[in-house]
Amino acid sequence: MKIATVVVTYNRLNLLKNCIDAIRKQTKKVDKIIVVNNGSNDGTDLWLNEQNDIITITQENLGGAGGFYTGIKFAFEEGFDWIWCMDDDCLPFANCLENQIPDDTDTITGPKVIYENEEVWNYDYKSIKYKLLKFFNLPFITIPFNGFLVSNKIVKTIGLPLSELFIYCDDVEYSYRASKFGFNLKICDNAFLFHPKSKKVNDYTQIQLYYYIRNNLFVVRKYDLFFIRTLIKILQIIRLLKFKNYKIFFKGFFDSFKITTNKK
Repeated sequence: MKIATVVVTYNRLNLLKNCIDAIRKQTKKVDKIIVVNNGSNDGTDLWLNEQNDIITITQENLGGAGGFYTGIKFAFEEGFDWIWCMDDDCLPFANCLENQIPDDTDTITGPKVIYENEEVWNYDYKSIKYKLLKFFNLPFITIPFNGFLVSNKIVKTIGLPLSELFIYCDDVEYSYRASKFGFNLKICDNAFLFHPKSKKVNDYTQIQLYYYIRNNLFVVRKYDLFFIRTLIKILQIIRLLKFKNYKIFFKGFFDSFKITTNKK
């Protein structure tokens, strides 16, 4: 069983060093570390050139989505059985990978994500929301590209992440796509990874807000059977905007209809 880790980085050399160190200390050793460098100009390329155990792929800044597209594609074509994905600010606990490997190749796994205040990201599977989604056979579990472990078999079946999304919702779309193909997604109770908590939507820059709106609306429309959930998502975004940035909202809304792809 060959395992590759794909790390996407952009101008965060110190964080990248810590992430690579955590990967190297895993109790279950990976066979290769693949770093997709999205055109960093902070000395990341120089440091990566000094590392003997890292394959570096340098490209222009294509965002997280473009980075994971490139990295997963490379690992898949190189014949790795499992691909473990994460951002450069992830710190997997030493036994994270070991405790994530499932018994079958039809399951995508993710760790429990711990934030600075020790809050743990997890799903409440017993909630009415998730019970309803499961009842109507709608995809409801998503695993972020923070410890996302996927098999070669699943990538072969569902294709690659959508590089067109640039940032935000690329992992959501990929998780939903896997669900629609009948694959399982599981958060592992005994696998942990530290990740800084994302900033609130109201703190996004205008370009971040644009991609957040565009991609969210694209994903819910693509994978929902009920228009009502798309409408709810629109209302949620409008509420978060707090009566400002409506030009960005309408641009994101209309551009969400323009995303086209031939990927599965």
